[in-house]
Amino acid sequence: MWELGNGYTLKIMDRESFSPHFLKHTKEFFDDTDQTFHLRELFTEEEKEKLRELGSQLGTPYILRLGVFKGEEFVGWHFGMQETASRFYMQNSGILPAHRKQGLYTKLLKRAIQIVTEKGFQEIYSRHMPMNNSVIIPKLKAGFVITSMQLDDVFGVLVHLTHYPHKTRDKVLAYRAGYVRADEEIKKYLHLP
Repeated sequence: MWELGNGYTLKIMDRESFSPHFLKHTKEFFDDTDQTFHLRELFTEEEKEKLRELGSQLGTPYILRLGVFKGEEFVGWHFGMQETASRFYMQNSGILPAHRKQGLYTKLLKRAIQIVTEKGFQEIYSRHMPMNNSVIIPKLKAGFVITSMQLDDVFGVLVHLTHYPHKTRDKVLAYRAGYVRADEEIKKYLHLP
């Protein structure tokens, strides 16, 4: 458990303790006015069973669930999961509205990055609706960069943000985008003269 200040704490949670807290706030946090395509409603029971079977063949990915608490009250969360041997997907994070504007999201983000970096992940990414500045801006300030846009049938347009623990990867990405010239380090790893 980590102290976040002002009576707030952050702790790693297992699925059984995390899910009831998170599910209690889903309608409040993800209001029913959005236009998310509820894909699972489309699938037949047979298709859902096939998906469960396919999922069971994938092994056991690393999953991180963090809860932010004020005393005993659950006020925020992060959850994400391993996608490949080196890639971690920050799937969802949030702070309940009454507890925002205190730097909690930034502290939650910093700790999540630290934990998955210490695990050895070399790429940490997330997807967001382009207008979600309350999440995008703190992530950009934390060193994430915009790496792509996606048109998704479930959520619509999404912007992908990626954080690389190795800062050389950020430098190579900036070079690839035409933002910087190749220095000696970039030349070394790209085998340029």
